[in-house]
Amino acid sequence: MGRRRYGSGGIRQQPDGRWEGSLRLADGSRRSLYGRNRDQLVARLQEERWRIASGIPRKANCLTLAEHLSEWLELCRGRLRPKTFDSHALSVRRVQPQLGRVPLVRLKWTATCGWAGGRP
Repeated sequence: MGRRRYGSGGIRQQPDGRWEGSLRLADGSRRSLYGRNRDQLVARLQEERWRIASGIPRKANCLTLAEHLSEWLELCRGRLRPKTFDSHALSVRRVQPQLGRVPLVRLKWTATCGWAGGRP
């Protein structure tokens, strides 16, 4: 067997035919991801690495839109110009009363279109 590709991590094939890839997290623990083929798994590992580097939480099941938007604003604070940041913060303040309590996993584009069409 040859060398692994750079950044591919620990990838191996399971006896049932699935591919398993492991990823080491910042706290030292490991997370396993699975895919039907090697290329799909490598893409999922790269996406998960990007999520970790960007600060996007792994468990977004109980995260509401308001919590996510406030975390996103804090991430953007240092990267944006002050006026741009103020504009984004204003947009977040307008969205929060109507859609802030909606969990991210239940947020649909129809809800956002309905909110945008019905606001003054």
